[in-house]
Amino acid sequence: MLKKRVATYRNNPLGFCLFNWMWGENTLKDRALEPWQKEVLWDIGKGLEGGMDVEEAVQLAVASGHGIGKSALIAMIIIWFLSTHAHPQVVVTANTGTQLATKTWRELAKWWGLSLNKDWFTWTATKFYLTDEPATWFASAIPWSKERAEAFAGTHEDNVLVIYDEASGIDPIIWETTEGALT
Repeated sequence: MLKKRVATYRNNPLGFCLFNWMWGENTLKDRALEPWQKEVLWDIGKGLEGGMDVEEAVQLAVASGHGIGKSALIAMIIIWFLSTHAHPQVVVTANTGTQLATKTWRELAKWWGLSLNKDWFTWTATKFYLTDEPATWFASAIPWSKERAEAFAGTHEDNVLVIYDEASGIDPIIWETTEGALT
Protein backbone atom coordinates (compact mmCIF):
# COMPACT_ATOMS: atom_id res chain seq x y z
CA MET A 1 0.00 0.00 0.00
CA LEU A 2 2.77 2.46 0.93
CA LYS A 3 4.67 1.72 -2.31
CA LYS A 4 1.61 2.45 -4.43
CA ARG A 5 0.95 5.71 -2.60
CA VAL A 6 4.58 6.83 -2.83
CA ALA A 7 4.64 6.04 -6.56
CA THR A 8 1.94 8.66 -7.13
CA TYR A 9 4.45 11.36 -6.11
CA ARG A 10 6.94 10.75 -8.94
CA ASN A 11 6.47 14.27 -10.32
CA ASN A 12 5.29 15.82 -7.06
CA PRO A 13 8.12 16.26 -4.56
CA LEU A 14 6.07 18.71 -2.49
CA GLY A 15 3.24 16.21 -2.09
CA PHE A 16 5.76 13.49 -1.24
CA CYS A 17 7.39 15.63 1.46
CA LEU A 18 4.06 16.58 2.98
CA PHE A 19 3.04 12.90 3.00
CA ASN A 20 6.32 11.18 3.97
CA TRP A 21 7.11 13.12 7.15
CA MET A 22 4.81 13.40 10.14
CA TRP A 23 4.78 17.20 10.36
CA GLY A 24 3.41 18.44 13.65
CA GLU A 25 3.86 15.09 15.40
CA ASN A 26 6.54 13.47 17.57
CA THR A 27 10.04 14.71 16.62
CA LEU A 28 8.56 17.10 14.07
CA LYS A 29 6.00 18.46 16.54
CA ASP A 30 7.09 22.06 16.13
CA ARG A 31 8.27 21.77 12.52
CA ALA A 32 6.78 22.40 9.11
CA LEU A 33 8.16 22.93 5.65
CA GLU A 34 9.25 26.52 5.21
CA PRO A 35 7.44 28.52 2.50
CA TRP A 36 10.63 28.81 0.45
CA GLN A 37 11.15 25.00 0.69
CA LYS A 38 7.60 24.44 -0.54
CA GLU A 39 8.27 26.81 -3.44
CA VAL A 40 11.43 24.94 -4.48
CA LEU A 41 9.66 21.57 -4.28
CA TRP A 42 6.73 23.00 -6.25
CA ASP A 43 9.10 24.34 -8.93
CA ILE A 44 10.79 20.94 -9.29
CA GLY A 45 7.39 19.28 -9.69
CA LYS A 46 6.23 21.84 -12.24
CA GLY A 47 9.42 21.28 -14.24
CA LEU A 48 8.86 17.53 -14.25
CA GLU A 49 5.18 17.81 -15.17
CA GLY A 50 6.06 19.97 -18.15
CA GLY A 51 6.73 16.88 -20.25
CA MET A 52 10.37 17.70 -20.82
CA ASP A 53 12.33 15.96 -23.52
CA VAL A 54 15.05 13.53 -22.47
CA GLU A 55 17.66 16.23 -23.16
CA GLU A 56 16.12 18.73 -20.74
CA ALA A 57 16.62 19.01 -17.02
CA VAL A 58 15.15 20.87 -14.10
CA GLN A 59 17.88 23.15 -12.82
CA LEU A 60 17.45 25.16 -9.64
CA ALA A 61 19.74 27.18 -7.43
CA VAL A 62 18.89 28.37 -3.93
CA ALA A 63 20.83 31.24 -2.40
CA SER A 64 20.21 31.98 1.26
CA GLY A 65 21.66 32.46 4.69
CA HIS A 66 22.87 29.86 7.13
CA GLY A 67 20.61 27.65 9.23
CA ILE A 68 17.39 28.03 7.25
CA GLY A 69 17.01 24.41 6.15
CA LYS A 70 18.89 24.03 2.87
CA SER A 71 20.53 20.76 3.93
CA ALA A 72 17.18 19.46 5.18
CA LEU A 73 15.65 20.25 1.80
CA ILE A 74 18.51 18.49 0.01
CA ALA A 75 17.92 15.40 2.16
CA MET A 76 14.20 15.42 1.44
CA ILE A 77 14.82 15.77 -2.31
CA ILE A 78 17.24 12.82 -2.29
CA ILE A 79 14.76 10.64 -0.39
CA TRP A 80 11.89 11.67 -2.71
CA PHE A 81 13.96 10.94 -5.81
CA LEU A 82 15.13 7.52 -4.62
CA SER A 83 11.61 6.68 -3.46
CA THR A 84 9.93 7.53 -6.76
CA HIS A 85 12.46 7.01 -9.58
CA ALA A 86 13.63 3.55 -10.63
CA HIS A 87 17.35 2.77 -10.63
CA PRO A 88 18.45 6.39 -10.35
CA GLN A 89 21.93 7.83 -10.62
CA VAL A 90 22.24 10.33 -7.76
CA VAL A 91 25.46 12.20 -7.12
CA VAL A 92 25.81 14.53 -4.16
CA THR A 93 28.80 16.74 -3.47
CA ALA A 94 29.57 19.86 -1.48
CA ASN A 95 32.13 22.64 -1.39
CA THR A 96 34.34 20.60 0.96
CA GLY A 97 34.56 17.00 2.06
CA THR A 98 33.82 18.13 5.60
CA GLN A 99 30.62 19.91 4.49
CA LEU A 100 29.55 16.82 2.58
CA ALA A 101 30.17 14.40 5.45
CA THR A 102 29.18 16.45 8.48
CA LYS A 103 26.35 18.57 7.11
CA THR A 104 24.80 17.27 3.87
CA TRP A 105 25.16 13.52 4.41
CA ARG A 106 24.46 13.76 8.14
CA GLU A 107 21.23 15.62 7.37
CA LEU A 108 20.26 12.85 4.95
CA ALA A 109 20.65 10.32 7.77
CA LYS A 110 18.45 12.45 10.02
CA TRP A 111 15.58 12.85 7.53
CA TRP A 112 15.83 9.22 6.42
CA GLY A 113 15.32 8.20 10.06
CA LEU A 114 12.15 10.31 10.23
CA SER A 115 10.62 9.16 6.94
CA LEU A 116 7.64 6.84 6.66
CA ASN A 117 9.50 4.62 4.20
CA LYS A 118 12.80 4.48 6.08
CA ASP A 119 12.73 0.67 6.08
CA TRP A 120 13.19 0.71 2.28
CA PHE A 121 16.70 2.17 2.52
CA THR A 122 20.14 1.73 4.02
CA TRP A 123 22.43 4.66 4.83
CA THR A 124 26.24 4.48 5.03
CA ALA A 125 28.89 7.18 5.24
CA THR A 126 29.10 7.41 1.44
CA LYS A 127 26.05 5.64 0.00
CA PHE A 128 22.29 5.73 0.53
CA TYR A 129 20.53 2.90 -1.25
CA LEU A 130 17.38 0.88 -1.73
CA THR A 131 18.10 -2.15 0.43
CA ASP A 132 16.70 -4.59 -2.15
CA GLU A 133 18.67 -3.05 -5.08
CA PRO A 134 22.01 -1.78 -3.69
CA ALA A 135 23.96 -2.07 -6.94
CA THR A 136 21.74 0.12 -9.11
CA TRP A 137 19.39 2.17 -6.89
CA PHE A 138 21.42 4.60 -4.80
CA ALA A 139 22.79 8.03 -4.05
CA SER A 140 26.51 8.56 -3.59
CA ALA A 141 28.34 11.17 -1.55
CA ILE A 142 31.30 12.05 -3.74
CA PRO A 143 33.84 14.67 -2.65
CA TRP A 144 34.97 16.64 -5.67
CA SER A 145 38.55 17.18 -6.74
CA LYS A 146 39.96 19.06 -9.73
CA GLU A 147 42.38 16.17 -10.15
CA ARG A 148 39.54 13.62 -10.23
CA ALA A 149 36.88 15.48 -12.19
CA GLU A 150 36.14 12.26 -14.09
CA ALA A 151 34.27 11.05 -11.00
CA PHE A 152 31.45 13.32 -12.23
CA ALA A 153 31.45 11.97 -15.79
CA GLY A 154 29.49 9.05 -17.15
CA THR A 155 26.11 9.79 -15.61
CA HIS A 156 23.83 8.35 -18.30
CA GLU A 157 20.79 6.83 -16.60
CA ASP A 158 17.17 7.75 -17.32
CA ASN A 159 16.74 9.14 -13.79
CA VAL A 160 19.59 11.41 -12.76
CA LEU A 161 19.86 13.81 -9.84
CA VAL A 162 22.98 15.87 -9.18
CA ILE A 163 23.17 18.02 -6.06
CA TYR A 164 25.86 20.56 -5.24
CA ASP A 165 25.68 21.79 -1.64
CA GLU A 166 27.39 25.15 -1.15
CA ALA A 167 27.88 25.17 -4.92
CA SER A 168 29.82 28.44 -5.12
CA GLY A 169 32.84 26.65 -3.64
CA ILE A 170 32.89 23.89 -6.29
CA ASP A 171 35.47 24.30 -9.04
CA PRO A 172 34.16 25.09 -12.55
CA ILE A 173 35.77 21.91 -13.96
CA ILE A 174 33.31 19.86 -11.89
CA TRP A 175 30.39 21.85 -13.28
CA GLU A 176 31.67 21.37 -16.83
CA THR A 177 32.26 17.65 -16.38
CA THR A 178 28.79 17.14 -14.90
CA GLU A 179 27.12 19.17 -17.64
CA GLY A 180 28.87 17.08 -20.28
CA ALA A 181 27.79 13.87 -18.58
CA LEU A 182 24.14 14.93 -18.59
CA THR A 183 23.90 15.60 -22.34
